[in-house]
Amino acid sequence: MSEPTMEPTAEPTVEPTVEPTVPPDRFAGLTAAERFNVRAIEWWHSVRPLRWLSAVSGHYISRNAIKVVCGNLVRTHHFEQVRDLPLERGVLLCASHRSFLDNFAVSSFAWDHVPASMRFVVPSRTEGVYDHWFGILVNIVLGCGNIYPPIVRGSRGTLWGKQVIEILIGVLNGGPTVVPIHPEGGRNKGPDPYSLMRGRPGLGKIIHQTRASVLPVFLHGFPVGPWAVLRANYRPGARKRPHVHAVMGPPVDFSAERAQPGSPALYYEISQKLVAAIAALMDEEKALRAATPAPK
Repeated sequence: MSEPTMEPTAEPTVEPTVEPTVPPDRFAGLTAAERFNVRAIEWWHSVRPLRWLSAVSGHYISRNAIKVVCGNLVRTHHFEQVRDLPLERGVLLCASHRSFLDNFAVSSFAWDHVPASMRFVVPSRTEGVYDHWFGILVNIVLGCGNIYPPIVRGSRGTLWGKQVIEILIGVLNGGPTVVPIHPEGGRNKGPDPYSLMRGRPGLGKIIHQTRASVLPVFLHGFPVGPWAVLRANYRPGARKRPHVHAVMGPPVDFSAERAQPGSPALYYEISQKLVAAIAALMDEEKALRAATPAPK
C-alpha cells in the first residue's frame, strides 16, 4: 500500500511593510537664525501686497541706492534689450563675478528697463543678512525684502544648496521675476579677470527646468573694498573714466537642451555653454576699455 502523498503547502504571502517616508529637513544646513529669516521672508512674499511692495520699493529705492554707491563707476552696454524679452517667463542675469558689487550693479542697471512691478530676487551670501536674528529687518531696510535665498558656503551649505536650486526654479516658474546669479558659483579671485571658472551644474538645472530668458554679462574692474568704491565713485571725472564696462550679450538659446531629459551631464553642459557665452563678450569689453580714458 502506497504512502499518501502530501501536497506541499504554500508559504503564506507576507506583504512587505512600508515605512512611512519622512520628508527631508528642508532647512538642513541652516542655523536657527537662518531658518527664522528664511521663513520670515517667504511669508512676506506669500502676501500679495507685501510682494508688490518689495518689487516697487526695490525699483525706486534699491535701484537708486546701488547707483549712489557705484553708479559713476559703471558704463553699461546693450542692457536696453531686457525690455524686449518675454518677461512673463522670467529672466536670468548671468554675470561674471570678481567683486561683491557685480550682482547688485547688474541688477540696478537692468532695473531701468523693466516695469516697476517686476519682481527681482537676488541670491546673496548669508553673512550680514540671514545669519543673525535681525536679518529680516536688514533685508527689508537694505534690500526691500528682495535678498533671497541665502547662499551658505562650506560643508553645511551642501544640502541647503539643493534647496536653493529648487527655490529659484519655483520663483522663475511662478511669474515675472528677474534673478541675477553668477554661473561660476563663487567669486573668481584669480589674477586674470579674463579667465573664468567653470560653470556650476546647479544653474544648468535651473535653466533646464524653467523657460527663463538667459542673458550673459561680462564685467570687471570695481575697486577692492567698500571705501575704495565710494572714493572712486565720487572722484571728479569718475563718470568719464569708468572702472567697469558691463557688456550684456543676447539671450542664449537653450531650446535644444531644454528638449532633452534632465541629467547631471546635461546640466553641466548647459552651464559650460553659458560660461562660453560670457567669455565671448570679453573682446568687446576690451575694445570698450581701450577706447575710453583709464580711471585715475
